Amino acid sequence: MDDATGEAFGAALSELGDRPVYLHVDVDIMDGAEVPGLRFPVGRGPSRSDIETCLTTITTRANVVAASLAGAWLPEHVGTPSARDVIAWLAGALGAQLTWPASLTG
Repeated sequence: MDDATGEAFGAALSELGDRPVYLHVDVDIMDGAEVPGLRFPVGRGPSRSDIETCLTTITTRANVVAASLAGAWLPEHVGTPSARDVIAWLAGALGAQLTWPASLTG
């Protein structure tokens, strides 16, 4: 996806000023090779690195007041360490710290 660049988001966000922004991220936009087990993989989407750059740009240039992460995994991948890793990583890219209960990680 050529449009998923920090520069593209920066240009689009410059017009918002200080308006409050609700940010919604669908996990299935990411490159399916980097996120195993997605129910609706996009194929060759933006890499984790591309997504992190975009999210950093958005959260530093926009007045993000709320965010949501959405993703659908195949039933056998729901709750797996790799799925939890992607969710925690995305939360971190948004500036939040997400930890899982020991009962899920142990």
